[in-house]
Amino acid sequence: MRVRRAERRDIDACIRLDSSFQTQTVWAMDTRWEGKRQLAGFQVRRLPRVLTLQPPLDPDDLHADWRNGDLFLVADEGGVIIGYLDMVSPRRLRTGLVQSIVVRPDLRRRGVGSALLRTSLNWAKHNRLQGLCMDVQSRNYPAIQFLQNNGFVYSGYNDRYYPTQDVALFFVYRLGQT
Repeated sequence: MRVRRAERRDIDACIRLDSSFQTQTVWAMDTRWEGKRQLAGFQVRRLPRVLTLQPPLDPDDLHADWRNGDLFLVADEGGVIIGYLDMVSPRRLRTGLVQSIVVRPDLRRRGVGSALLRTSLNWAKHNRLQGLCMDVQSRNYPAIQFLQNNGFVYSGYNDRYYPTQDVALFFVYRLGQT
């Protein structure tokens, strides 16, 4: 497998990759009032059945992201695209915003996503970014575990963030640069 920058001809293959995921576990949001303070937190909950869900990706955005984004990587195995990572880094933030990481379902949990992420971290270091940030749905437990296993830490949430009104969880990876 080789991780490289995407070329225009790769984008349609990226769009065709299945980005759905299955989970029986979610981060459930819990809010309550204590006096005048509202407290919010998350609890890992097991669901009664397995859900198959689709992340909030718009395939049309991939072409624009490739043209306008700072980093669009693909994992290529023998000329076949098996995964991609799409990231922008607004200069004022000095942080890379990972838009999406997608790996072909039959090749997940085999290091493809981690290789894409490592390459993006090296790019971020080279470009003197302070870190990376990625948002995921609170129902996307596989992505939450993936990010945590790769050194990302939970840093906040935004309820009703996505068009589906799902809660977005934000995870960051600090590079330790000032």
